[in-house]
Amino acid sequence: MKLNALQALVAAIEEGSFRGAARRLGVSQPALTKTLRELELELSTTLVERSTRGVSPTLQGKVLYERALNVQRELAAATDAINQMGGNMVGTLSVGAVPLAVMMGNHALARGYQATIYTYNLNVFDPTWFNLSPHKMILNLKRQMQHKSKRRKLVVASRAYIRFIEAGGKLLYAELDETLIKSYLKKSVPIMAGLSATYLYGTPREISANNKYDSVKGVPVGHFAIINGYDEGSNNVYLADPMNPNPLKSQYYNVTFDRLINSIMLGIVTYDANILIIEPK
Repeated sequence: MKLNALQALVAAIEEGSFRGAARRLGVSQPALTKTLRELELELSTTLVERSTRGVSPTLQGKVLYERALNVQRELAAATDAINQMGGNMVGTLSVGAVPLAVMMGNHALARGYQATIYTYNLNVFDPTWFNLSPHKMILNLKRQMQHKSKRRKLVVASRAYIRFIEAGGKLLYAELDETLIKSYLKKSVPIMAGLSATYLYGTPREISANNKYDSVKGVPVGHFAIINGYDEGSNNVYLADPMNPNPLKSQYYNVTFDRLINSIMLGIVTYDANILIIEPK
């Protein structure tokens, strides 16, 4: 597996198109398409799906995308270390991941579903924007990208949200409390929560390159879990966790509403802090 193939995959997913990815990497579109196709043949799986609305990752593509980001972070850290050894204190801007909720929202919209995201990421959105029309929201996101162009995570996230809005996704900003969460669960509608794994699990921070716990070198990490029910008596909420194994030693567990809500809000550190609802139209 070649590094340029991983870079092509990351660019295609984050840009949402082969044209944008090719422009970002400074290569021709046919060359980028060929690189991705060779990677898919090497792994014997489809990594991205093409449609009239652009490019979206498959489940296998999402897994490799996250690993590819770790590779990029490790290379960036190595570059910094080498520069520092040579006396050059040079910092590099790491490539930020697209928030998983908006990535999956775009994936659902491309397949004809209705997608709604409640976001609490004030890094990306000003609270006053939610009173604006979708058109004006997009304009503000683009203006913000121009003024904060050096904040790579912000730019990548903003592009993904713009695609989400243009595809008909709903972006909402409402009080995150038991009432909101229960309103969907009472209708048997599951909720995907983008949250802080560090807080939810109560574990040390992690080194991104190898996912090892390190309270000194580590950073907070994001995650997602599916909220699929609650118990009225104990007022606990039930979660289904895709991580196996995980620190709670089960993929199905319950936590208090307070812990869940705090975990979601602290997801702002990792550009999460959202809940996603996908429903048939």
